[in-house]
Parts: sequence; C-alpha cells; structure tokens
Amino acid sequence: MFDYDEHSWPTLPQPSDVQLFNPSWDKKQGAERALRDTTTLLNAGMKSLASQIRSDGNRLVVFNSLAHERDDIVTLAGDCISVEDLSNGKIEPCENTAAGHSVFIAHGVPAYGYKVYRYSQQKIEASANISASDDGISNQFYSIRFDRTTGNVVSIVDKTTGRELVDPKAKYQFNQMVYVHKNAAQSLEGFEYSPAQARETKSRKGSISVSFDSWTDDSKTGAAIHQTIIFTTACRESRLSTTFSMRRSCITRPTRTGIRTTFFYAFPLDVPEGQPRAEYAGGVVRPHLDQLSWGSQDYLTANRWVDVSNHNFGVTLAPWNESTFDFGEIRYNQLSIDYTPTTHISSATHGPIACRADDTQWR
Repeated sequence: MFDYDEHSWPTLPQPSDVQLFNPSWDKKQGAERALRDTTTLLNAGMKSLASQIRSDGNRLVVFNSLAHERDDIVTLAGDCISVEDLSNGKIEPCENTAAGHSVFIAHGVPAYGYKVYRYSQQKIEASANISASDDGISNQFYSIRFDRTTGNVVSIVDKTTGRELVDPKAKYQFNQMVYVHKNAAQSLEGFEYSPAQARETKSRKGSISVSFDSWTDDSKTGAAIHQTIIFTTACRESRLSTTFSMRRSCITRPTRTGIRTTFFYAFPLDVPEGQPRAEYAGGVVRPHLDQLSWGSQDYLTANRWVDVSNHNFGVTLAPWNESTFDFGEIRYNQLSIDYTPTTHISSATHGPIACRADDTQWR
C-alpha cells in the first residue's frame, strides 16, 4: 500500500470550480492522478531492483513485467552496434533508428524477471528472415503486400498456414483512411471519401526489422498522412503506426446533438465465420450478442484489444491511441439495435481530436 503525504496531493477541484460537476473532466483528473502514482511506484520498484544487480558501467538490464516469458524489442539511447546476452553469450545485433536510438530483440526474458546484457562491438549480419521489395515486406511469420498507388495494405498472408487475412472483396483496403461527412448531426445522408493517391511509398530493410512507409497529402481534407508497418525478425506481433495531421480544418464543430464529420480507419479481415470481440475493463463483449437490446449496437469502446476469431485462427488488434470501433462496416449515425456485424473492423477517430489517428499492433 502507498501512503499519501497530504502535502504531495495533486490540486483537487474546489466546490466553487465549475468543472467539479463535469464528469469527463473529473474522470480525466482521476486518471492523471492514478498514472502519476503508478509511475512513482514503478520507478521506486525499478530503482530498488537495479540496486541489487551488479553493474560495471557496460551492462544493461531488460525487465519483463508480464506473467509469461517474452521476446520483444528493446530501445536504447544513442547508437549501438550489438549487445551480448550474458545468460548464454549470444550476440544480438542492434539497429540504429532515425530518431537517434538503437533497438535490438531480447529473447526469452523470464516472467516477472530480467536479463542482463553487455554492450558489444561485434558486427552481426542482417537476418535472412526479413525481406523488402517495392510493394511488400515479409518476415518468417507474415508476408504483406501494398497498393503503391494508395499506400494501403492489400494482402497479409500468414506464412505458417498460408491463410490470407485481408478480405480482397472489401469496400476499403486494410488501414485505409475514410473521411465520413453527414449533412446534419445524427443524419444518415452524407458521403464517405478516401484519398486515392499516395505522394510517396518506400520500403526499408535493417538488421533486425523491415518496414514499409507511405506518405499522403490530401487536398480535399487537408490531411497529411504517414503510415508505417514494421516487422521484426523474431516477434509475431507487427507494429502499424499512422501519423495523422491537419494542414487546415475540414471538421465541423461538435454541437449539443453530435458531430457531423469523423475519420475512420478500415481493417477488413478475412476470418470465415469469425466472431468479433472487444475487451472491456470487466470482461469481453461480443457485438450485438452481449449488448442491451435497446442500446445502439453500431460500435464498442474497447479497453486494450479487439479480436475476430473462429475455431481455427483469428486476428487481434491492440490499439494504443483509439478505442472506438465499428464492426462489420462503418455505421456512423445508424443507431441500430438489431445489427449483427461481419468480421470487418473500423477504428473511429472523432473529428475534433484527430491528431494521431491510430497506432496499432496486430497479431
């Protein structure tokens, strides 16, 4: 238990504060206090752990906070050639990033435990498990193909099974931005629009990862979009990042009855007879099946992940910045109470907060 010092409490709202009765503001303040307290406890625990590990100034410690053994990417400050795993003497290559950091893959870090590495000057050849071409990238787990005109994904093949994970007949491509405009708040009439031309596309192969980038400058919405998909040599998870910024506003201000414009990202998955699910704080919810019959069934607000699975396989999306998901199709303002979705997923970024639209890992 953490004992509070009353003098270290964050500033609390006063009875005279008009925001005291604003539920959203109150929840935000509570979340910020919880984050600060959690960070304080985590830093204290890591400092205590680090003090028990012998160091000669040339070592680094990778800690795994999960309840299972883990392979994952580690980010270091500055440039690094390689590191040595002191548990087995294996040399792991490092890859330098444009941001001035270095990354490597830590293998087999034990549950609730750590591994110790030592900086090394030994050069290691790039992994043979990753490859890049003008319109695709792959590792030992996935092969992904892009539309070089739009910059979006058109195919993701699971190499262990040969299954295609993207629906080729879908209205939109995988990770395609869709601008939705309604003629009035809560109206069904309006239009959907998506940029048709990327300004530039480029693939890159490093020592431990391979990536594909696309840049789009859209004159109709004023959006500047940068999409990146990254594979690594040893991790089945893949990082999909979209940076979304506005050069000018094409967004209608929200009214008391709602907003008229929204940005979505489409994820049309090909999972035959798949069941969509969304993780909530208290459990897992299936669209339509687990929702109240009188409430809107057009979307769910997920906590950490959404998933579409059948009895044989499935795909999980773990969003970092967005939480609102439509299932089956984009159903903005439909307000349905009897809609049963398909396996397609759309992530909604509501207009006024559209800054960084999506940062997602898919597995």
